[in-house]
Amino acid sequence: MSGRLPYLAEGACIAVLASFLFAYGMDQRDLLRASEGRVARAAQEMLDRGEWVLPYLNGEPRIKKPPLASWAVMLWALAFEGGVVTERAAFAPSVLAGVLSVLLIYAWRARLRSGDAQADRSAGFLAALVLAGSLGFLGQARQADLDIWLALFTVLAFWAWERYRLDGASGALAVFYLALALGFLTKGHVILVTVVPPLLIWHFFEVRRGTQESSAARPWRWHAIGLALFLLLVLGWGIPFLQRSGLTWESFRKEGLDRFDAETSHQEAPYWYLANVPLWMAPWIAWLPFVIAWQLKKPADALDPRRRLWWLWFGVNLVLWSCLTGKQRHYAIPWLVPLALLIGDGVVGLLRAYAAGERRADLNAGRWAVVGLGLLLAFGSLGLAGWAQHKLDVGAWVWIFAGIGAVGFLLGALKAARVTPEACRDGVCPRICWMAWWGGILAVAALYSQTFERAENAAQSEAGFCLRVRAAVPPDARLYDTGLGRPHLLFYLGRHVESVENDPEAALKILRSEPNAYLLLTAGLLDKLPRSAYVEAIPGEPRGERHRYGAYLIRGAPAERSP
Repeated sequence: MSGRLPYLAEGACIAVLASFLFAYGMDQRDLLRASEGRVARAAQEMLDRGEWVLPYLNGEPRIKKPPLASWAVMLWALAFEGGVVTERAAFAPSVLAGVLSVLLIYAWRARLRSGDAQADRSAGFLAALVLAGSLGFLGQARQADLDIWLALFTVLAFWAWERYRLDGASGALAVFYLALALGFLTKGHVILVTVVPPLLIWHFFEVRRGTQESSAARPWRWHAIGLALFLLLVLGWGIPFLQRSGLTWESFRKEGLDRFDAETSHQEAPYWYLANVPLWMAPWIAWLPFVIAWQLKKPADALDPRRRLWWLWFGVNLVLWSCLTGKQRHYAIPWLVPLALLIGDGVVGLLRAYAAGERRADLNAGRWAVVGLGLLLAFGSLGLAGWAQHKLDVGAWVWIFAGIGAVGFLLGALKAARVTPEACRDGVCPRICWMAWWGGILAVAALYSQTFERAENAAQSEAGFCLRVRAAVPPDARLYDTGLGRPHLLFYLGRHVESVENDPEAALKILRSEPNAYLLLTAGLLDKLPRSAYVEAIPGEPRGERHRYGAYLIRGAPAERSP
């Protein structure tokens, strides 16, 4: 047990730090994105119906996505919110999934056997920092969405398969199939596309190199158990889902395949992911060239098969997803994780090689890259505070957060610059460097949450408009949507909204035939209606940041009296 204490202590520390990083300020945020509204509103409608198989959104079956993310929100709401889905119930499961992903990354790299337990723990600590502090992953963990859950199950699947193939842990097969099943219940076949091709390529490559010969006899019974577990979970939900939803192959093709064709609203060029990965992995992507240089020059060791797995995990998915015309950031989150593992492993490796007396040019350059990034982040935190105070007119308190962040980054940079064999041997450095940088990241994240994120929430939240709509529309009146159609509006309206064609004739027909009905519509459609045909039920939201196309609630105008 004493040998596990350092890992348990560091794991607990990482869990607390990551929880603060992902959760700080979320109690002040509204649901701003359509994807957040879909998960939260579907959870509430399923709770209202007592339905755990077929997701519902706006009173209709939602066949586009499986329900695991909504299940997580439902369970949180039942446990802590009295069965009512609140913003906290919507955000909390994403925070939990993000924390578990970061912990798994730490445990994966820290427990690998490279012959130096201190180096392994330090590499795991840094990998956790890189993942949690990267812009893409941090942003996704702070959204009430489902892709952070997909990332968690993807990491679990790769870890379990690696444990089985390289360490001979037969029981890890069951974990592998469990992760695939949970990922399938999160986003359908996407996890199979993300996980299976890289593993197949890695398997055949490593078999040819002879690096997997030490994995004892293949326990096919574990494959059978794992496959049975996969089918039990997937078909246990899938069969009743198909029976109730009426989903056909044509529906699956439309929702699962056609959404990536050239007609999608998020069509991008083939190089789009390659161009955006540096931004999503910022600021740590600056170290990747030095990590590659270290890997190319270092002697072969026992961890090389794992590193090849991580490269294939990233590279194969980069190619596959780049071939699709429809591209969005959250598609990439599950396959940005291996970059965190590679950076954490590589930076610790080059620092310790330098401290051990290897004075190669690439090691010295890598060491100064670590120091340089620390200095850049220190000045960047001060610059962020100055920008926030100038642009957002906030108080001088922002400099407290900025100062704490700058001190953390500077302390880490100083430790990296003075790395010595003695410090590496007793574990003080570079792990204390990463601890200081954790503090810096937390301070900057808190600064961002209290300034830019809060300003974004004030500028874009539609909660206030929805509350005014709820107060203006009687419970028994019919409410139509002729163009807004945003799921987070449904969440804040707390009621079903009937959809109608976004067309002036369709709107006029409702206004004339149902004078007591209410219509939600954009400014563009409102401009096409005769002013005598309607009255505004509440003051509208003109075009702007909050409502890009405007948002109005109207009802039919009273008929003019005959003379």
